Amino acid sequence: MRFIYKCLRNFKENTRGAITLELVTLTPLLVLWIVGSNSFFDGFKTYLRASKATYTAIDLVSRQTVVNDAYIAVVGSVFDAIVDADGALPSIVVSSIEMSNDDMSIGWSVATNNATPLTSVNNIPDSFIPVLMDGETVILIQSAVPFVPKFSWGGLTAKTFSNTVAVTPRFGAKISNTNQP
Repeated sequence: MRFIYKCLRNFKENTRGAITLELVTLTPLLVLWIVGSNSFFDGFKTYLRASKATYTAIDLVSRQTVVNDAYIAVVGSVFDAIVDADGALPSIVVSSIEMSNDDMSIGWSVATNNATPLTSVNNIPDSFIPVLMDGETVILIQSAVPFVPKFSWGGLTAKTFSNTVAVTPRFGAKISNTNQP
């Protein structure tokens, strides 16, 4: 019996190889944590860039009095350059929303990168439109930026970051589009 206690005490007091065992145990957890952090912050960076690019695009449009489809395409190119979506195809939809006789209507709507422009009043996101008086207009931008994580695990999956912003025109009552009625 004394021999067993002596062997157990020697085993308990022997620390040779403890660092190697800790390294083998903790290295996979450390690598997993670093890869997970990288994927999470890549998604966060994409979300922030999408938000900033949306506000930049709407600011570019709101400073005009007349636009055309070519100008909206240039704004879409600026949006794409700011977002830098890692090969994905971000898109924006820019629309002029007008209030007339207490009814909202779409003055014009232009989309980039194969997005669908607003065609029906039912598609207007009312929660983003401020209270408008008769004759007032707002410029509405809806952006969509796809995000595909490099390492998809832990609930981090592919998703699309969407932003919607409504802004009143800065230098006039409304912004006209020469390509659309």
